[in-house]
Amino acid sequence: MARPIGTHRPSSVRSMSPVEASWVGAFIEADGNISIYDPHPHTDCSCQYVMLKVTQKDIEPIATILRLTKVGRVSYTNPSPTPTCDAYRIWRWEVNAQGDASDLVQQLAPYCAKAQKALPVIAWRYGGSY
Repeated sequence: MARPIGTHRPSSVRSMSPVEASWVGAFIEADGNISIYDPHPHTDCSCQYVMLKVTQKDIEPIATILRLTKVGRVSYTNPSPTPTCDAYRIWRWEVNAQGDASDLVQQLAPYCAKAQKALPVIAWRYGGSY
């Protein structure tokens, strides 16, 4: 996939087949999040960033997303039990690097409404069109 103009570093995202991109897109649509973050919301600077994240109790879907995309960071939390909740490990895959996030959003957009909503931010950020 062509890199958007102005990315800070080349994208490391693997070019996925339509079947792979649709699986990842559907998984993010169902159990993930694509956030648009403005680190300076109360200033004149409008610097928006796109972040992708999926959380799961099971490691296998997270590992599959990592294998298919070849990018992202995997981490987990192991909360302590409370009287109202059993403790369980939460696995998290996230992509914060803007070159990678931009490329992923573009690959997933045909299959994921959340990615489609992030396309205008990507276009604005890199001076392109979607």
